[in-house]
Amino acid sequence: MLILILRIPRDTSKYDLIKFLEPVIKGGLFTKPGNIESIDIMVHESSNIETSPRHALIRIEPDAAARRVVAKLNKKLLNGKHVNVREFYLRSWHNDPRNKSLHSAAAIFKERRMGERRKNKLTVIDVKVEQNQPVSFFGDKKFHRTL
Repeated sequence: MLILILRIPRDTSKYDLIKFLEPVIKGGLFTKPGNIESIDIMVHESSNIETSPRHALIRIEPDAAARRVVAKLNKKLLNGKHVNVREFYLRSWHNDPRNKSLHSAAAIFKERRMGERRKNKLTVIDVKVEQNQPVSFFGDKKFHRTL
């Protein structure tokens, strides 16, 4: 499942995102641990890269762990700023009501939208992880703690 973290702070790295997600993804006594498959930090290409808001797109498997992330981390602090965490939905142009045939009842009404409202020009920026910061991903193997 794809998770979208909106308006992350500018100084956020992939390592910070992993540390933000880690306590929820590792699971608990009765919940399965999750895996972070990929992390992309994106910015709008049409605006100034330095000042425009950044978003993180994260692929988490299995879906139960991703739903747990959305439920527990929405509106929590990430690097001193509250962020929105939600599921990312892939949209299809087939479902757009403006693309219906000309002979339908909706074609009688005039289209009042002046332009596209969606900001669909996102580019992935490469945020380097510093060498002294270890990055660990979770595997499929089960683990337990020894006392």
